[in-house]
Amino acid sequence: MAAIELFAVQPYMTLSDYADGEAFYHKIEGLFQQADALRSNPNLPALIAFPEDIATFLALAGQLKILSQVTTIDEGFRRIGQILWRPLLTTMIQRRTLSLRQAFFAAAAPTVWRIWHRTMSDLARRFSMTTIAGSALIPENRLGYDQDAYSARSRSVYNLSVTYGPDGRFLAMTRKVNLVPGQEDVLDLTPGPADQAVISTLIPGTARLSVATAICYDGFTVAHTSHEPHFQSLWPLLDRAGATILVIPSANPWSWDAPWPLDRGVPPRLRKEQWAQESLPAALVPMESIQVAVNPHLLASLLDVHFDGQSSIWARRDGQVKCLAASSSTSSDPASECVVHALWEP
Repeated sequence: MAAIELFAVQPYMTLSDYADGEAFYHKIEGLFQQADALRSNPNLPALIAFPEDIATFLALAGQLKILSQVTTIDEGFRRIGQILWRPLLTTMIQRRTLSLRQAFFAAAAPTVWRIWHRTMSDLARRFSMTTIAGSALIPENRLGYDQDAYSARSRSVYNLSVTYGPDGRFLAMTRKVNLVPGQEDVLDLTPGPADQAVISTLIPGTARLSVATAICYDGFTVAHTSHEPHFQSLWPLLDRAGATILVIPSANPWSWDAPWPLDRGVPPRLRKEQWAQESLPAALVPMESIQVAVNPHLLASLLDVHFDGQSSIWARRDGQVKCLAASSSTSSDPASECVVHALWEP
């Protein structure tokens, strides 16, 4: 079988990248261009993966003036909510919810979806790459995912990822199953159903390679805390479903090189140590169908919100797991932005 080009995008995002659709498109276009320049053979199939939450902050599009007057994201959301109280109240009534968070994400969803879909679909087609487009906090689109038009299916808001083919057409949608304690479980999000997370999509241009998405925490093997009885690792499910390549879009809010505050051990492990032991690469070792894992990380400094981590691509062969490529820098600063590339031969 022919080789496939794999790309894990590690972008450094700032508020200015979310100013409007043009700014976001320009930012993502530059990352596609970096990946395209790394291709060893333009005739080989290519898969590019963006990180978790890459589109979540499009909910702030058009609000940079307000954000320039605050110091925290929470304060920014409150100020925006005060200005947009009428449409938020209308959304709460229409969606029959008392949650201001749900109303905010639902009210912003048409803008978020339009910019996100147009950008990723167009660039997937322009650069002819199967594209895992990261994720956004957004309700499901009742009208489907192959068009700009948007209408929320329900009041439920998911951490939702979409995949496009190299022709720019929508291929698959994934909803995050496990919500990170203290981070996502306080945002009134709805967990996705695990049985729908096993859907894999054949990669165009290949005979039998399929790709599945497990959004960040879904790519861990054990729960972060002892108070999560419903935690379910998706590795075994996706492996049984026949996935060949697993993409794990991630946005890590804890310092990569510092002790991880949720660790139950004494002394606590560094976040990067906990990640290696409970996600990649350890989780890939016992798999049978999954041969490759692609883990793009979001880097960002958005007022008081920071993300860092190490993007990497791993492969398993004959029971041995090897790192094919990884980013050299993990901190949330512009110099750490990169596109990790590997040529993989099944």
